[in-house]
Amino acid sequence: GERILLIYDVGCYSLVGNNHQVQPLSLGRGCDKIGIAAHEIGHSLGFFHTHARHDRDQYIFIHRDRIKPQDLSQFKKESPHTNDNFGIPYDYGSVMHYGSKGFIHDWLEHERNAHSMVPVDALYIDTLGSPFISFYDLLMMNTLYGCLDKCKQKQHSPEQIVIERAHAPAMNAFPPAYPGGFGGFGFGGPPPGFIGGSSFSGRGFPGSFGGFGFGGVGFPFIDQMISNFIFGPTGWGNLPGMGGYTPGWPPCWGWDGPCETTTTTTASPIRPRTPGPPVPSVTGPNYSRAQCKMGGFPHPRNCSKCVCPGGYGGRLCNERPTGKGRVLKASTNFQQLVNEVGYPQVRSTNPRDDYLWAYYWIQAPQGRKIEIKFNYFTEFIATQGCEWAGVEIKTQKDQRSTGYRICSPAYSGKVFKSDRNLVPIMMWSRIGPAKTVLHYRMV
Repeated sequence: GERILLIYDVGCYSLVGNNHQVQPLSLGRGCDKIGIAAHEIGHSLGFFHTHARHDRDQYIFIHRDRIKPQDLSQFKKESPHTNDNFGIPYDYGSVMHYGSKGFIHDWLEHERNAHSMVPVDALYIDTLGSPFISFYDLLMMNTLYGCLDKCKQKQHSPEQIVIERAHAPAMNAFPPAYPGGFGGFGFGGPPPGFIGGSSFSGRGFPGSFGGFGFGGVGFPFIDQMISNFIFGPTGWGNLPGMGGYTPGWPPCWGWDGPCETTTTTTASPIRPRTPGPPVPSVTGPNYSRAQCKMGGFPHPRNCSKCVCPGGYGGRLCNERPTGKGRVLKASTNFQQLVNEVGYPQVRSTNPRDDYLWAYYWIQAPQGRKIEIKFNYFTEFIATQGCEWAGVEIKTQKDQRSTGYRICSPAYSGKVFKSDRNLVPIMMWSRIGPAKTVLHYRMV
Protein backbone atom coordinates (compact mmCIF):
# COMPACT_ATOMS: atom_id res chain seq x y z
CA GLY A 1 0.00 0.00 0.00
CA GLU A 2 0.89 3.67 0.05
CA ARG A 3 3.36 4.30 2.81
CA ILE A 4 6.74 5.75 3.56
CA LEU A 5 9.43 3.20 4.32
CA LEU A 6 12.12 4.64 6.54
CA ILE A 7 15.48 3.18 5.61
CA TYR A 8 19.07 3.57 6.77
CA ASP A 9 20.80 4.27 3.46
CA VAL A 10 23.70 6.46 2.39
CA GLY A 11 22.68 10.04 3.15
CA CYS A 12 19.34 11.78 3.73
CA TYR A 13 16.85 11.82 0.85
CA SER A 14 13.22 11.50 -0.17
CA LEU A 15 10.91 11.57 -3.15
CA VAL A 16 8.87 14.74 -3.53
CA GLY A 17 5.21 13.86 -3.19
CA ASN A 18 3.35 10.57 -3.16
CA ASN A 19 4.20 7.95 -5.77
CA HIS A 20 1.29 5.76 -4.56
CA GLN A 21 3.60 2.92 -3.62
CA VAL A 22 5.87 1.97 -0.78
CA GLN A 23 8.49 4.67 -1.17
CA PRO A 24 11.77 5.01 0.70
CA LEU A 25 12.85 7.90 2.87
CA SER A 26 16.46 7.58 3.94
CA LEU A 27 17.78 8.82 7.26
CA GLY A 28 21.30 7.46 7.10
CA ARG A 29 24.34 8.13 9.24
CA GLY A 30 24.18 11.68 10.57
CA CYS A 31 20.52 12.10 9.55
CA ASP A 32 18.81 10.98 12.76
CA LYS A 33 17.79 14.50 13.75
CA ILE A 34 14.30 15.93 13.95
CA GLY A 35 15.23 18.83 11.70
CA ILE A 36 16.60 16.63 8.95
CA ALA A 37 13.67 14.22 9.26
CA ALA A 38 11.20 17.10 9.02
CA HIS A 39 12.97 18.40 5.92
CA GLU A 40 12.77 15.02 4.18
CA ILE A 41 9.19 14.34 5.28
CA GLY A 42 8.35 17.79 3.97
CA HIS A 43 9.45 16.56 0.57
CA SER A 44 7.35 13.42 0.94
CA LEU A 45 4.30 15.50 1.84
CA GLY A 46 4.73 17.60 -1.28
CA PHE A 47 7.12 20.49 -0.62
CA PHE A 48 9.91 21.72 -2.85
CA HIS A 49 12.85 23.54 -1.33
CA THR A 50 12.02 27.11 -0.44
CA HIS A 51 14.97 28.33 -2.46
CA ALA A 52 13.41 26.53 -5.46
CA ARG A 53 10.27 28.72 -5.40
CA HIS A 54 9.46 30.34 -8.73
CA ASP A 55 9.78 33.78 -7.08
CA ARG A 56 13.07 33.06 -5.31
CA ASP A 57 15.12 35.54 -7.37
CA GLN A 58 13.36 38.38 -5.57
CA TYR A 59 14.78 37.13 -2.26
CA ILE A 60 18.07 35.29 -2.81
CA PHE A 61 21.02 35.27 -5.19
CA ILE A 62 22.61 31.95 -6.18
CA HIS A 63 26.39 31.87 -6.68
CA ARG A 64 26.50 28.98 -9.14
CA ASP A 65 30.26 29.24 -9.56
CA ARG A 66 30.70 28.36 -5.87
CA ILE A 67 28.52 25.23 -5.97
CA LYS A 68 29.81 21.75 -6.70
CA PRO A 69 28.82 21.02 -10.32
CA GLN A 70 27.20 17.70 -9.47
CA ASP A 71 24.91 19.45 -6.97
CA LEU A 72 23.60 22.31 -9.10
CA SER A 73 20.31 20.43 -9.54
CA GLN A 74 19.57 21.15 -5.88
CA PHE A 75 19.14 24.81 -6.84
CA LYS A 76 16.84 24.35 -9.84
CA LYS A 77 14.12 26.98 -9.83
CA GLU A 78 10.52 25.89 -10.31
CA SER A 79 8.06 27.68 -12.56
CA PRO A 80 4.64 29.16 -11.69
CA HIS A 81 3.22 26.12 -13.48
CA THR A 82 4.87 23.61 -11.15
CA ASN A 83 4.98 25.62 -7.93
CA ASP A 84 2.00 27.07 -6.03
CA ASN A 85 2.78 28.92 -2.81
CA PHE A 86 -0.86 29.76 -2.03
CA GLY A 87 0.04 33.42 -1.71
CA ILE A 88 2.23 32.70 1.31
CA PRO A 89 5.34 34.91 1.43
CA TYR A 90 8.91 33.71 1.08
CA ASP A 91 10.38 32.85 4.48
CA TYR A 92 14.14 32.84 5.03
CA GLY A 93 13.59 30.78 8.18
CA SER A 94 11.76 27.89 6.56
CA VAL A 95 12.89 24.40 7.46
CA MET A 96 12.88 23.75 3.72
CA HIS A 97 15.54 26.38 2.97
CA TYR A 98 19.20 25.45 2.56
CA GLY A 99 21.81 27.32 4.52
CA SER A 100 23.99 29.95 2.92
CA LYS A 101 26.78 27.40 2.30
CA GLY A 102 24.65 24.64 0.82
CA PHE A 103 26.74 22.38 -1.46
CA ILE A 104 29.53 24.94 -1.60
CA HIS A 105 32.98 23.86 -2.85
CA ASP A 106 35.04 22.22 -0.13
CA TRP A 107 37.77 24.85 -0.26
CA LEU A 108 35.18 27.56 0.51
CA GLU A 109 33.45 25.71 3.33
CA HIS A 110 35.28 27.48 6.15
CA GLU A 111 35.50 30.92 4.56
CA ARG A 112 33.23 33.10 6.69
CA ASN A 113 32.17 35.36 3.82
CA ALA A 114 31.91 32.70 1.10
CA HIS A 115 28.34 31.59 0.40
CA SER A 116 26.56 29.55 -2.25
CA MET A 117 23.47 31.71 -1.81
CA VAL A 118 22.84 35.05 -0.14
CA PRO A 119 19.60 36.78 0.85
CA VAL A 120 18.68 40.11 -0.69
CA ASP A 121 18.43 41.40 2.88
CA ALA A 122 21.96 40.55 3.99
CA LEU A 123 21.02 40.54 7.68
CA TYR A 124 19.16 37.27 7.07
CA ILE A 125 22.37 35.41 6.16
CA ASP A 126 22.47 33.37 9.40
CA THR A 127 18.71 32.75 9.29
CA LEU A 128 19.12 30.51 6.23
CA GLY A 129 19.35 26.84 7.15
CA SER A 130 17.00 26.98 10.11
CA PRO A 131 16.58 23.84 12.24
CA PHE A 132 13.01 24.83 13.15
CA ILE A 133 9.74 24.39 11.27
CA SER A 134 8.57 27.94 10.64
CA PHE A 135 5.07 29.33 11.07
CA TYR A 136 4.75 29.76 7.31
CA ASP A 137 5.76 26.10 6.85
CA LEU A 138 2.87 25.13 9.11
CA LEU A 139 0.46 27.49 7.38
CA MET A 140 1.41 26.22 3.94
CA MET A 141 1.10 22.58 4.97
CA ASN A 142 -2.28 23.15 6.59
CA THR A 143 -3.44 25.05 3.51
CA LEU A 144 -2.25 22.31 1.15
CA TYR A 145 -4.09 19.58 3.05
CA GLY A 146 -7.25 21.56 3.76
CA CYS A 147 -6.75 21.36 7.53
CA LEU A 148 -7.79 24.99 8.00
CA ASP A 149 -11.31 24.01 6.91
CA LYS A 150 -11.79 21.91 10.03
CA CYS A 151 -12.38 24.99 12.15
CA LYS A 152 -14.92 26.40 9.71
CA GLN A 153 -17.24 23.55 10.63
CA LYS A 154 -19.44 23.20 13.69
CA GLN A 155 -17.39 23.40 16.86
CA HIS A 156 -16.38 20.03 18.28
CA SER A 157 -14.41 19.08 21.32
CA PRO A 158 -10.84 17.96 20.63
CA GLU A 159 -11.93 14.36 21.24
CA GLN A 160 -14.66 14.62 18.60
CA ILE A 161 -12.49 16.02 15.86
CA VAL A 162 -11.74 13.16 13.50
CA ILE A 163 -8.49 13.33 11.62
CA GLU A 164 -9.85 12.54 8.20
CA ARG A 165 -7.93 11.40 5.18
CA ALA A 166 -6.20 14.51 3.89
CA HIS A 167 -6.34 15.31 0.20
CA ALA A 168 -4.00 17.73 -1.49
CA PRO A 169 -5.37 20.04 -4.21
CA ALA A 170 -5.53 18.58 -7.71
CA MET A 171 -2.00 18.21 -9.02
CA ASN A 172 -2.50 17.64 -12.72
CA ALA A 173 0.00 15.33 -14.40
CA PHE A 174 2.41 15.36 -11.51
CA PRO A 175 4.98 12.59 -11.93
CA PRO A 176 5.51 9.99 -9.19
CA ALA A 177 8.84 11.49 -8.23
CA TYR A 178 10.35 14.82 -8.99
CA PRO A 179 13.13 14.20 -11.53
CA GLY A 180 16.67 15.01 -10.57
CA GLY A 181 17.82 16.05 -7.17
CA PHE A 182 21.19 14.62 -6.26
CA GLY A 183 23.28 15.45 -3.28
CA GLY A 184 21.22 14.97 -0.16
CA PHE A 185 23.17 15.55 3.00
CA GLY A 186 26.33 13.90 1.76
CA PHE A 187 28.01 10.55 1.20
CA GLY A 188 27.27 10.57 -2.50
CA GLY A 189 23.68 11.71 -2.16
CA PRO A 190 20.38 10.04 -3.02
CA PRO A 191 19.68 7.90 -6.05
CA PRO A 192 18.41 9.51 -9.28
CA GLY A 193 14.87 10.80 -8.88
CA PHE A 194 15.24 11.73 -5.25
CA ILE A 195 15.66 15.07 -3.54
CA GLY A 196 18.28 15.47 -0.88
CA GLY A 197 17.93 17.81 2.04
CA SER A 198 14.20 18.36 2.10
CA SER A 199 11.67 20.26 0.00
CA PHE A 200 7.93 20.03 -0.56
CA SER A 201 5.92 19.52 -3.74
CA GLY A 202 3.47 17.17 -5.33
CA ARG A 203 0.69 15.08 -3.85
CA GLY A 204 0.63 14.28 -0.22
CA PHE A 205 -0.13 10.94 1.34
CA PRO A 206 -3.74 10.09 2.20
CA GLY A 207 -4.28 9.82 5.90
CA SER A 208 -2.45 12.98 6.87
CA PHE A 209 -0.09 12.17 9.71
CA GLY A 210 -1.98 9.09 10.77
CA GLY A 211 -2.05 6.96 7.66
CA PHE A 212 1.57 6.72 6.66
CA GLY A 213 2.25 3.22 7.89
CA PHE A 214 5.91 3.83 8.59
CA GLY A 215 8.19 0.85 8.37
CA GLY A 216 11.88 0.18 8.22
CA VAL A 217 14.26 1.86 10.60
CA GLY A 218 12.76 2.58 13.99
CA PHE A 219 12.43 6.34 14.55
CA PRO A 220 9.80 6.65 17.30
CA PHE A 221 9.55 10.43 16.99
CA ILE A 222 8.44 10.43 13.34
CA ASP A 223 4.65 10.07 13.74
CA GLN A 224 4.48 12.82 16.37
CA MET A 225 6.79 15.03 14.35
CA ILE A 226 4.59 14.69 11.26
CA SER A 227 1.58 15.51 13.38
CA ASN A 228 3.33 18.66 14.57
CA PHE A 229 4.36 19.60 11.04
CA ILE A 230 0.79 19.45 9.78
CA PHE A 231 -1.18 20.60 12.78
CA GLY A 232 1.32 22.50 14.90
CA PRO A 233 2.85 21.62 18.26
CA THR A 234 0.89 20.10 21.11
CA GLY A 235 3.12 20.64 24.07
CA TRP A 236 6.40 18.87 23.37
CA GLY A 237 9.70 20.04 21.98
CA ASN A 238 11.06 23.55 21.57
CA LEU A 239 9.17 25.36 18.82
CA PRO A 240 9.77 29.10 19.14
CA GLY A 241 6.53 30.17 20.76
CA MET A 242 3.76 28.90 18.52
CA GLY A 243 0.28 28.65 19.93
CA GLY A 244 -1.21 28.10 23.32
CA TYR A 245 0.93 25.07 23.94
CA THR A 246 4.18 24.71 25.79
CA PRO A 247 6.75 26.46 23.57
CA GLY A 248 9.40 24.05 22.53
CA TRP A 249 10.49 21.74 19.83
CA PRO A 250 11.01 17.99 19.60
CA PRO A 251 14.32 16.66 20.87
CA CYS A 252 17.08 16.00 18.34
CA TRP A 253 16.10 19.00 16.22
CA GLY A 254 19.42 19.77 14.64
CA TRP A 255 21.37 19.83 11.44
CA ASP A 256 24.86 19.09 12.61
CA GLY A 257 25.95 15.87 11.00
CA PRO A 258 28.73 14.46 8.91
CA CYS A 259 26.64 15.10 5.84
CA GLU A 260 25.38 18.43 4.58
CA THR A 261 26.03 21.33 6.86
CA THR A 262 23.61 23.53 5.00
CA THR A 263 20.06 22.84 5.90
CA THR A 264 16.52 23.85 5.43
CA THR A 265 14.22 24.56 2.61
CA THR A 266 10.85 26.22 2.74
CA ALA A 267 8.65 24.09 0.69
CA SER A 268 6.15 25.06 -1.86
CA PRO A 269 3.45 22.65 -2.99
CA ILE A 270 3.21 21.82 -6.67
CA ARG A 271 1.06 24.28 -8.56
CA PRO A 272 -2.20 23.04 -10.20
CA ARG A 273 -2.75 23.89 -13.86
CA THR A 274 -5.51 26.21 -12.74
CA PRO A 275 -4.64 29.00 -10.29
CA GLY A 276 -4.52 27.83 -6.71
CA PRO A 277 -6.64 29.30 -3.94
CA PRO A 278 -5.49 32.46 -2.18
CA VAL A 279 -4.10 32.12 1.29
CA PRO A 280 -7.14 31.82 3.59
CA SER A 281 -8.02 34.45 6.14
CA VAL A 282 -6.91 33.11 9.49
CA THR A 283 -8.74 35.64 11.63
CA GLY A 284 -12.16 35.83 10.00
CA PRO A 285 -15.50 35.19 11.69
CA ASN A 286 -16.01 31.81 9.98
CA TYR A 287 -13.62 30.06 12.34
CA SER A 288 -15.14 28.49 15.43
CA ARG A 289 -14.35 30.30 18.66
CA ALA A 290 -10.64 31.16 18.44
CA GLN A 291 -10.17 34.63 16.95
CA CYS A 292 -6.42 34.39 16.56
CA LYS A 293 -4.26 37.49 16.75
CA MET A 294 -1.05 38.28 14.89
CA GLY A 295 -2.10 36.18 11.90
CA GLY A 296 -2.25 32.89 13.78
CA PHE A 297 -4.77 30.22 12.83
CA PRO A 298 -7.03 27.89 14.85
CA HIS A 299 -5.49 24.55 15.67
CA PRO A 300 -7.25 21.94 13.50
CA ARG A 301 -7.43 19.50 16.43
CA ASN A 302 -8.77 22.06 18.90
CA CYS A 303 -10.38 25.06 17.25
CA SER A 304 -10.54 26.99 20.51
CA LYS A 305 -6.74 27.41 20.49
CA CYS A 306 -4.39 28.96 17.97
CA VAL A 307 -1.17 28.06 16.23
CA CYS A 308 0.86 31.25 16.56
CA PRO A 309 3.78 32.90 14.81
CA GLY A 310 7.13 32.58 16.53
CA GLY A 311 7.43 34.82 19.58
CA TYR A 312 3.72 34.80 20.35
CA GLY A 313 1.81 32.49 22.66
CA GLY A 314 -1.32 32.06 24.72
CA ARG A 315 -4.59 30.67 23.45
CA LEU A 316 -5.08 33.57 21.00
CA CYS A 317 -1.46 34.54 20.20
CA ASN A 318 -1.76 37.71 22.27
CA GLU A 319 0.62 36.73 25.06
CA ARG A 320 4.33 36.26 25.53
CA PRO A 321 5.20 32.55 25.35
CA THR A 322 5.57 30.98 28.76
CA GLY A 323 9.02 30.31 30.16
CA LYS A 324 12.14 32.30 30.90
CA GLY A 325 12.04 35.97 29.94
CA ARG A 326 9.64 38.84 30.56
CA VAL A 327 7.97 41.93 29.11
CA LEU A 328 10.26 44.98 29.02
CA LYS A 329 9.00 48.57 28.74
CA ALA A 330 11.05 50.77 26.42
CA SER A 331 11.76 54.43 27.23
CA THR A 332 13.40 57.19 25.23
CA ASN A 333 16.75 56.28 26.79
CA PHE A 334 18.67 53.14 25.88
CA GLN A 335 18.26 50.30 28.35
CA GLN A 336 20.34 47.13 28.39
CA LEU A 337 19.13 43.54 28.05
CA VAL A 338 21.62 40.85 29.06
CA ASN A 339 20.61 37.20 28.99
CA GLU A 340 22.28 33.79 29.08
CA VAL A 341 20.51 30.60 28.07
CA GLY A 342 22.00 27.12 27.83
CA TYR A 343 23.25 24.11 29.72
CA PRO A 344 26.15 24.46 32.15
CA GLN A 345 29.34 22.77 30.95
CA VAL A 346 27.90 21.47 27.66
CA ARG A 347 30.37 21.90 24.81
CA SER A 348 29.38 22.66 21.22
CA THR A 349 31.05 19.40 20.23
CA ASN A 350 28.51 17.49 22.31
CA PRO A 351 25.20 19.39 22.05
CA ARG A 352 22.09 18.37 23.94
CA ASP A 353 19.10 17.07 22.00
CA ASP A 354 16.62 19.57 23.43
CA TYR A 355 16.79 23.36 23.44
CA LEU A 356 16.48 25.79 26.31
CA TRP A 357 14.55 28.97 25.45
CA ALA A 358 13.99 32.51 26.69
CA TYR A 359 11.27 34.83 25.36
CA TYR A 360 11.28 38.60 25.76
CA TRP A 361 8.82 41.22 24.59
CA ILE A 362 10.01 44.82 24.26
CA GLN A 363 7.03 47.18 24.30
CA ALA A 364 6.47 50.88 23.71
CA PRO A 365 3.26 52.96 23.81
CA GLN A 366 0.94 52.85 20.81
CA GLY A 367 2.24 54.99 17.96
CA ARG A 368 5.88 54.62 18.99
CA LYS A 369 8.48 52.30 17.47
CA ILE A 370 11.46 50.47 18.92
CA GLU A 371 15.15 50.67 18.11
CA ILE A 372 17.45 47.81 19.07
CA LYS A 373 21.23 47.99 19.00
CA PHE A 374 22.89 44.59 19.01
CA ASN A 375 26.05 44.54 21.11
CA TYR A 376 27.33 41.01 21.71
CA PHE A 377 26.80 37.30 21.24
CA THR A 378 29.00 34.47 22.51
CA GLU A 379 31.87 33.67 20.14
CA PHE A 380 32.80 30.44 18.34
CA ILE A 381 29.33 28.88 18.11
CA ALA A 382 28.07 30.37 14.85
CA THR A 383 26.45 27.83 12.52
CA GLN A 384 24.14 28.04 9.55
CA GLY A 385 20.63 28.62 10.81
CA CYS A 386 22.04 29.17 14.33
CA GLU A 387 21.49 25.48 15.05
CA TRP A 388 23.47 25.33 18.30
CA ALA A 389 22.39 28.63 19.85
CA GLY A 390 21.13 32.01 18.77
CA VAL A 391 18.83 34.97 19.16
CA GLU A 392 15.97 36.07 16.89
CA ILE A 393 14.89 39.73 16.73
CA LYS A 394 11.47 40.30 15.14
CA THR A 395 11.44 43.92 13.99
CA GLN A 396 10.03 43.13 10.54
CA LYS A 397 6.58 44.31 9.42
CA ASP A 398 5.25 40.80 8.77
CA GLN A 399 5.30 39.19 12.19
CA ARG A 400 4.29 35.81 10.77
CA SER A 401 7.65 35.48 9.02
CA THR A 402 10.94 34.57 10.68
CA GLY A 403 12.91 37.45 12.16
CA TYR A 404 16.63 38.17 12.03
CA ARG A 405 18.65 35.36 13.60
CA ILE A 406 22.06 36.05 15.06
CA CYS A 407 24.66 33.66 16.46
CA SER A 408 27.88 35.59 15.93
CA PRO A 409 29.51 38.65 17.51
CA ALA A 410 30.06 39.89 13.95
CA TYR A 411 26.67 41.64 14.23
CA SER A 412 27.94 43.90 17.00
CA GLY A 413 26.83 47.47 16.37
CA LYS A 414 23.96 46.55 14.04
CA VAL A 415 20.80 48.59 14.61
CA PHE A 416 17.31 47.20 14.03
CA LYS A 417 14.21 49.42 13.88
CA SER A 418 10.71 48.06 14.28
CA ASP A 419 7.58 48.87 12.31
CA ARG A 420 5.41 48.67 15.42
CA ASN A 421 5.43 49.13 19.17
CA LEU A 422 6.24 45.52 20.08
CA VAL A 423 9.36 43.47 19.32
CA PRO A 424 9.52 39.78 20.32
CA ILE A 425 13.02 38.48 21.01
CA MET A 426 13.73 34.75 21.29
CA MET A 427 16.93 33.14 22.56
CA TRP A 428 17.85 29.46 22.51
CA SER A 429 20.70 27.05 23.13
CA ARG A 430 21.33 23.32 23.07
CA ILE A 431 24.91 23.75 24.28
CA GLY A 432 26.54 25.73 27.08
CA PRO A 433 25.30 29.19 28.08
CA ALA A 434 25.06 31.58 25.13
CA LYS A 435 25.15 35.24 26.13
CA THR A 436 23.25 38.01 24.36
CA VAL A 437 23.73 41.71 25.06
CA LEU A 438 21.65 44.40 23.38
CA HIS A 439 20.27 47.89 24.05
CA TYR A 440 16.76 49.09 23.26
CA ARG A 441 14.74 52.30 23.31
CA MET A 442 11.56 53.72 21.83
CA VAL A 443 11.67 56.25 18.99
